[in-house]
Amino acid sequence: MHIRPIYTENQGTIQYTILNVTYNWCVAIYRSICSSRGVRGLKEIIQFKKGVLGLCVMVLINERDQYGFELAQQISKHIEVAEGALYPVLRRMVADGHCTTYLQESTEGPPRKYYKLTPEGKAYMNELVTEWNRFVTGVQNLMEETERGERDA
Repeated sequence: MHIRPIYTENQGTIQYTILNVTYNWCVAIYRSICSSRGVRGLKEIIQFKKGVLGLCVMVLINERDQYGFELAQQISKHIEVAEGALYPVLRRMVADGHCTTYLQESTEGPPRKYYKLTPEGKAYMNELVTEWNRFVTGVQNLMEETERGERDA
């Protein structure tokens, strides 16, 4: 498949040159993501999601031990995220000592790898939640002040 997106700076849009249309569905997905936001907006949104994904995973695992696909389903109810984006986060959490894993038999296939927060992971999650709440409150206050025209010049 050869798809060459061409970003045009002055129009803020993406044009496509498709040399092989075998993978039309891939092109359609790429267009739907990029067309409404442009390349720059997409990058920022991806960074927002990457930044908060670990916190979302920790909050869910804190409720109960969960496996990767289950976490992806839970998070996708609230945030559009690819399942594959979770696994690097989970590996990092294990490497950092914030969670452990164990295998549990499944009636629907092979054993599943479950993730469980460690005591250090719970403490770290609590720090992240506190910091997240401060951050969101600060951003929200800034946006509200700007909308009312009260921001100091």
